[in-house]
Amino acid sequence: MRTLRKSPRFVPAVISFTESAGRQDCWGRLDALAPSGALLSTRFRVEEGERLFLTLSLGSAEFRQVAAVAGRVRTDPDGYRTAELVFTDEAQKRLLAKSLLDLLST
Repeated sequence: MRTLRKSPRFVPAVISFTESAGRQDCWGRLDALAPSGALLSTRFRVEEGERLFLTLSLGSAEFRQVAAVAGRVRTDPDGYRTAELVFTDEAQKRLLAKSLLDLLST
């Protein structure tokens, strides 16, 4: 994944997992966001290679169940995890790109 620039503001996100994972939704924040992926910080367990779905708002646009796969996951001394996410749905990536461009142009 390309290097992502960190945002001066964090984007809160709800994290959902596949039904087969048998896990409840949890929350986290996006420290960086691009149409291709994101950098997710959370207190909850995320495994490398795990498939997950994000729900988030960007400006007036709301994105539900954005499909992603967790790449490298690091855990800091306080137990927070940082996961590099790669978005997998091309249509969702195009919508995110448009929304990000709209935010940058205002």
